Amino acid sequence: GAAAGLAALTVLVFSAAVLLGVHVGLRRGSLARGASHEDEFGEKVLIASVPSTPPPTSVAPSTSAAATTVAATTALPSAELATAENLTDGNVCKDNEELLGGLCYRKCSVLTGGKEPIRTSPWSCCKSHPCLVNQKLSIHAKVACTGFDVAGDGSCPHRPGACLEDEELFLGVCYKK
Repeated sequence: GAAAGLAALTVLVFSAAVLLGVHVGLRRGSLARGASHEDEFGEKVLIASVPSTPPPTSVAPSTSAAATTVAATTALPSAELATAENLTDGNVCKDNEELLGGLCYRKCSVLTGGKEPIRTSPWSCCKSHPCLVNQKLSIHAKVACTGFDVAGDGSCPHRPGACLEDEELFLGVCYKK
């Protein structure tokens, strides 16, 4: 009834904004036009790759125990801890995720079995452009982190980047498992 009509109207307005080139700032809760990549995310996301040969660990002789401890604990993570993500595909999210509004969501192509591969909002995907009436909605009673509004692993959508294999993401921060 009315809830479905409101949801359809919300998606229609969001789609029209996307078609007109207006970016919806989900973090700020306002509309912004033409924000740069750094303005959109507020920080740069760096994913370190592991070099094929470890850097030299020459430390000047010191009588300080603190200097020795720092040198011993700043080693790079081993190759088995690095994520298996493609770092050269231009996607700042995991391989099974796509970026929308500064957050990484599970790809619509994965969620819909390839039938609606274009993400138009956190809750909708569409088959082909223009995405107006040909959208598939997935909104549940619990709106956040359900249906199409999920990350690649089924959790809540997150900011770009990936944790190491021995870490887990919690509230946007990687913690040791």
